[in-house]
Amino acid sequence: MTETDRIFLNKVFERALERGDYDDDVATIAQFLDREGNPEGPTLTQAMRAAGTYSGRVAGVNP
Repeated sequence: MTETDRIFLNKVFERALERGDYDDDVATIAQFLDREGNPEGPTLTQAMRAAGTYSGRVAGVNP
């Protein structure tokens, strides 16, 4: 994972916490950040997809 990926995921996760949101997408991001490199956790692709879905939903693009 690049530093840019890490910054993006952390910012999305922090925004979710600030808003009090916690759904499957936010959980996927949290699990990835907590278990990075663990084969039983989500992959970077899954975490980035979840972050994009959550960000779109917050912006009103993906209701």
